Amino acid sequence: MTIHLKSIFEFMDIGSASDFTYLTLFYGLIMTIVGVCYTIYPPTKISWNYGVKIKAAMRNDDTFREAASFIATPTILIGICFIIFSFLPFVINNTEAFQWRPGMMFLFISILLLFNLTQDHLNKFFDEDGNLKN
Repeated sequence: MTIHLKSIFEFMDIGSASDFTYLTLFYGLIMTIVGVCYTIYPPTKISWNYGVKIKAAMRNDDTFREAASFIATPTILIGICFIIFSFLPFVINNTEAFQWRPGMMFLFISILLLFNLTQDHLNKFFDEDGNLKN
Protein backbone atom coordinates (compact mmCIF):
# COMPACT_ATOMS: atom_id res chain seq x y z
CA MET A 1 0.00 0.00 0.00
CA THR A 2 1.55 3.27 -1.13
CA ILE A 3 0.40 6.58 0.31
CA HIS A 4 1.21 9.73 -1.62
CA LEU A 5 1.07 13.21 -0.12
CA LYS A 6 -1.06 14.35 -3.04
CA SER A 7 -3.71 11.74 -2.28
CA ILE A 8 -3.69 12.76 1.40
CA PHE A 9 -4.39 16.37 0.42
CA GLU A 10 -7.15 15.26 -1.93
CA PHE A 11 -8.65 13.09 0.81
CA MET A 12 -8.55 16.01 3.24
CA ASP A 13 -10.20 18.16 0.55
CA ILE A 14 -7.57 20.85 1.00
CA GLY A 15 -7.50 21.61 -2.69
CA SER A 16 -4.56 21.97 -4.96
CA ALA A 17 -1.34 21.95 -3.03
CA SER A 18 1.78 23.43 -4.54
CA ASP A 19 5.25 21.94 -4.79
CA PHE A 20 6.15 24.16 -1.85
CA THR A 21 3.56 22.39 0.29
CA TYR A 22 4.74 18.91 -0.64
CA LEU A 23 8.41 19.77 -0.18
CA THR A 24 8.06 21.56 3.15
CA LEU A 25 5.62 19.02 4.60
CA PHE A 26 7.83 16.07 3.63
CA TYR A 27 10.99 17.76 4.89
CA GLY A 28 9.24 18.81 8.11
CA LEU A 29 8.08 15.27 8.79
CA ILE A 30 11.56 13.86 8.09
CA MET A 31 13.27 16.43 10.32
CA THR A 32 10.82 15.86 13.16
CA ILE A 33 11.29 12.08 12.95
CA VAL A 34 15.10 12.42 12.87
CA GLY A 35 15.04 14.76 15.88
CA VAL A 36 12.84 12.37 17.84
CA CYS A 37 15.14 9.46 16.91
CA TYR A 38 18.16 11.45 18.14
CA THR A 39 16.31 12.12 21.38
CA ILE A 40 15.16 8.53 21.99
CA TYR A 41 18.12 6.66 20.45
CA PRO A 42 21.17 8.93 20.65
CA PRO A 43 24.32 7.60 19.02
CA THR A 44 26.84 6.28 21.51
CA LYS A 45 29.98 6.17 19.36
CA ILE A 46 31.25 7.69 16.15
CA SER A 47 29.51 6.15 13.18
CA TRP A 48 29.23 7.11 9.53
CA ASN A 49 25.69 5.72 9.44
CA TYR A 50 24.00 7.55 12.31
CA GLY A 51 24.84 10.86 13.92
CA VAL A 52 26.08 14.37 13.18
CA LYS A 53 28.60 14.49 10.34
CA ILE A 54 30.55 17.69 10.89
CA LYS A 55 34.28 17.85 11.53
CA ALA A 56 33.99 19.18 15.08
CA ALA A 57 31.58 16.38 16.04
CA MET A 58 33.77 13.64 14.59
CA ARG A 59 36.84 14.48 16.73
CA ASN A 60 36.08 11.92 19.45
CA ASP A 61 33.19 10.09 21.11
CA ASP A 62 32.50 12.91 23.58
CA THR A 63 32.07 15.55 20.88
CA PHE A 64 30.01 13.13 18.80
CA ARG A 65 27.59 12.39 21.66
CA GLU A 66 27.35 16.07 22.63
CA ALA A 67 26.60 17.11 19.04
CA ALA A 68 23.91 14.44 18.70
CA SER A 69 22.23 15.38 21.98
CA PHE A 70 22.35 19.10 21.13
CA ILE A 71 21.07 18.85 17.57
CA ALA A 72 17.96 16.86 18.50
CA THR A 73 15.92 19.80 19.82
CA PRO A 74 16.67 22.27 16.98
CA THR A 75 15.95 19.52 14.46
CA ILE A 76 12.51 18.89 15.97
CA LEU A 77 11.76 22.64 16.10
CA ILE A 78 12.82 23.15 12.48
CA GLY A 79 10.71 20.16 11.45
CA ILE A 80 7.65 21.60 13.18
CA CYS A 81 8.29 25.00 11.55
CA PHE A 82 8.42 23.34 8.13
CA ILE A 83 5.15 21.52 8.78
CA ILE A 84 3.54 24.84 9.69
CA PHE A 85 5.10 26.52 6.62
CA SER A 86 3.62 23.81 4.41
CA PHE A 87 0.14 25.18 5.05
CA LEU A 88 1.00 28.81 4.24
CA PRO A 89 -0.24 28.58 0.62
CA PHE A 90 -3.72 27.77 1.95
CA VAL A 91 -3.72 30.75 4.31
CA ILE A 92 -2.13 33.21 1.87
CA ASN A 93 -3.80 32.63 -1.48
CA ASN A 94 -0.75 33.49 -3.54
CA THR A 95 0.34 30.47 -5.54
CA GLU A 96 3.08 32.41 -7.34
CA ALA A 97 4.99 33.02 -4.11
CA PHE A 98 4.87 29.39 -3.00
CA GLN A 99 6.68 27.27 -5.55
CA TRP A 100 9.52 24.79 -5.07
CA ARG A 101 12.28 27.44 -5.10
CA PRO A 102 11.32 29.08 -1.77
CA GLY A 103 10.92 25.62 -0.27
CA MET A 104 14.41 24.62 -1.39
CA MET A 105 15.80 27.91 -0.11
CA PHE A 106 14.27 27.29 3.34
CA LEU A 107 15.59 23.73 3.26
CA PHE A 108 19.20 24.78 2.57
CA ILE A 109 19.05 27.61 5.11
CA SER A 110 17.78 25.21 7.78
CA ILE A 111 20.60 22.73 7.09
CA LEU A 112 23.20 25.50 7.32
CA LEU A 113 21.56 26.79 10.49
CA LEU A 114 21.67 23.36 12.13
CA PHE A 115 25.33 22.86 11.26
CA ASN A 116 26.31 26.34 12.44
CA LEU A 117 24.37 26.03 15.70
CA THR A 118 26.01 22.67 16.40
CA GLN A 119 29.47 23.96 15.49
CA ASP A 120 29.05 26.97 17.81
CA HIS A 121 27.75 24.76 20.61
CA LEU A 122 30.73 22.41 20.33
CA ASN A 123 33.18 25.32 20.20
CA LYS A 124 31.80 26.60 23.53
CA PHE A 125 32.56 23.37 25.36
CA PHE A 126 35.44 21.73 23.46
CA ASP A 127 38.80 22.93 22.17
CA GLU A 128 40.17 22.24 18.68
CA ASP A 129 41.42 18.80 19.73
CA GLY A 130 38.06 17.74 21.17
CA ASN A 131 39.05 18.13 24.82
CA LEU A 132 36.66 19.76 27.30
CA LYS A 133 37.46 23.40 28.01
CA ASN A 134 38.14 24.43 31.59
